[in-house]
Amino acid sequence: RRSRERPHRETKDWICPACNTVCFARRDSCFTCGVPRPDEPQYVSAGPENLAQDCEILIVKGLDPMTTEETVTNSLAPFAPLKSVRLIKDRGNDASRGFCFIEYYSMEDAKTVLASSHGLY
Repeated sequence: RRSRERPHRETKDWICPACNTVCFARRDSCFTCGVPRPDEPQYVSAGPENLAQDCEILIVKGLDPMTTEETVTNSLAPFAPLKSVRLIKDRGNDASRGFCFIEYYSMEDAKTVLASSHGLY
């Protein structure tokens, strides 16, 4: 029986060089534009050690499966104006997969929401 060893890959999310989309570590190509993952991609991290990294997009995790984009918008809009909400859904039943991406108009708005919304959910 032959071993199916895969080459070692960094387990960090990476940035697509063509469209600047953040792609999950397990992806071999960009989910937005389809460009293959480069051999040496630019990596990103999303842990507490990287809170100083400025970005106008927040990831909200641990959402209920019945959560809708409207629910997220209504909950977070009072803190700062939202540019977009992208709720990630299950393909089979269209239920929330428990996380979403929220884009704000500026990094300052995202920082305000991040600071103001701790403990909201």
